[in-house]
Amino acid sequence: MSRGTALGERYQTLQSELSVLEVIAHQESFTMLNRKRADYILLTESAAQPYLAQAKNAQVKMSTKSLESYSIRMSFSRTSACADVFSTFNERLKKKIANGRVQELSDNYNAERLHQLRL
Repeated sequence: MSRGTALGERYQTLQSELSVLEVIAHQESFTMLNRKRADYILLTESAAQPYLAQAKNAQVKMSTKSLESYSIRMSFSRTSACADVFSTFNERLKKKIANGRVQELSDNYNAERLHQLRL
């Protein structure tokens, strides 16, 4: 697993019972898996997609079932000039999630990351 990866509170409570090796970068995880130095990788789908698309990782298959899910929250300082737009921000974000724009942005971001990895 890459250093700094957050996998939720439930994982944190189980981590002491697991044998987990931390690596500096995601690519190292795939290298270790390909060399049979690791049995599995714990990685978010969005972080894994660019590496899964690489030919050298063709034999790696990601589970279609999520192990855990948790929500991400954005916070605004009460003294920030942005505090006034908090409710508007939430409403617009909900609309963009509902109409697929957030997924589209995520897909485009992952495609760009994949392109950069191939360079």
